[in-house]
Amino acid sequence: GVVSEGEDGLLVAPGDVDDLVEKLEIMLTDRERARQMGRSGRAKVEVKYAWPQIGAKLADVYAQVIGERRGE
Repeated sequence: GVVSEGEDGLLVAPGDVDDLVEKLEIMLTDRERARQMGRSGRAKVEVKYAWPQIGAKLADVYAQVIGERRGE
C-alpha cells in the first residue's frame, strides 16, 4: 500500500473520530517517531513514485496494450 502502518504513517479507521484523535496525539507527542515516519515516507515516494519510475511503468502498460491489440 501507499502507507505502511507504523513505518511511514499511521492509518485511521474511516469515520472513527476517536481513532483519528489517538493517531494525532501520537504524532504530536512523539516528535521523533513522526520525523522518522516522515523520512521513511519520503524515501518510499522517491523510490516508488518518482517520475522516472512512473514513466517506466506507464511505458510497460502501453507496450502491453499495443501488443494485445496486435495479437502478440
